[in-house]
Amino acid sequence: MLVRTMTPADLAACAALTQEVKWPHRLADWQMMLKLGEGLVAERQGNIVGSTLYWRWGAQRATLGLIIVAGAMRGRGIGSALLEQALQRLSGMTLHLHATAAGAPLYRRFGFVGMDEVIQYQTPRLIAPSSATAAMPAATCEDLPALAQLDYRANGFYRLSLLKQLLAEGASIIVARQKDLASGFAVTRRFGYGFTIGPVIAPDAATAQRLITQAMRPLAGEFVRIDSRSQCGLGPWLARCGLQAVDRPLRMVRGDEWQPQGITAWSLMSQAMG
Repeated sequence: MLVRTMTPADLAACAALTQEVKWPHRLADWQMMLKLGEGLVAERQGNIVGSTLYWRWGAQRATLGLIIVAGAMRGRGIGSALLEQALQRLSGMTLHLHATAAGAPLYRRFGFVGMDEVIQYQTPRLIAPSSATAAMPAATCEDLPALAQLDYRANGFYRLSLLKQLLAEGASIIVARQKDLASGFAVTRRFGYGFTIGPVIAPDAATAQRLITQAMRPLAGEFVRIDSRSQCGLGPWLARCGLQAVDRPLRMVRGDEWQPQGITAWSLMSQAMG
C-alpha cells in the first residue's frame, strides 16, 4: 500500500468513497475542499482505498476531515497510516476534527480528546420562515478581512482564503452590523443534497437566528443542512424551523482548546473544515 499526496485527478475516486459510506459530498464539494487544503490518498494496486483532507487555518490551527477507508479494506491499518502521515505534515499545530463513533477510538490513540457534540440538523424540504426584521446586506470583497477576524475570534481559525473562495464561487454571505461595523455573518452555499448554512458567526443567539432566518428565506422547498455545536442550544429553535437532528459526531481536539473572544460560531462551515 502506498500513501501519497492527493491530486485533482484522484477526486472522482474520493467522491466514490464518500458515496460508499453514504456521505453527501459531491465531486464539486471535493474539488472546492482540495483547492483550500491538502490531502492524502492510500493506493493499493492502482486503486484508491482511503483518503483524508486537512486545512491549515493560519500558523497554529488546522482541521482534518474525510478520513475514509473503503469497506473491503478496513481493519488493515490504512486509516492509521493516513492519519499518521497527516499528523507528520501538521507537526506543531493544534488540530481539530469531528469523529464518528467508529472513528473516535482511532483518534484517541493519536492524542485527540473529545470536547462536545456537533449536531447535524437538516430538512429535505425547507419551509421558509417569515420575519418582519429588516434585511441585512450582502458581503462585498471589502468586508471579508473584518469577517475573517470575527471567524478567528470565534474559532481560532484564520480563514480569509476560505471566505474569498466562497464569494468567488457564488456563495451568499450576509452581514450583521452594529454601528456600521460587522458584528456577525452567515454563509449559504451549495453542498451535498442541497444547501448548507454555515459558518454562522454572531455575538448572541438573537443575531444568529436573524442571520439564519434571512439565509433561509430564498431556500423554500430546498434541502437545507446546519451543523451546530450542542452547547449553542439552537436545537429547539431549529426544530421550530423544521430542521431535525440526524447525527451527533464528537468534536475532538489535539492540543489547546480555543477560548472564544466575545463571539460564537453558531454553525460550522462543515464537519470536515470546522
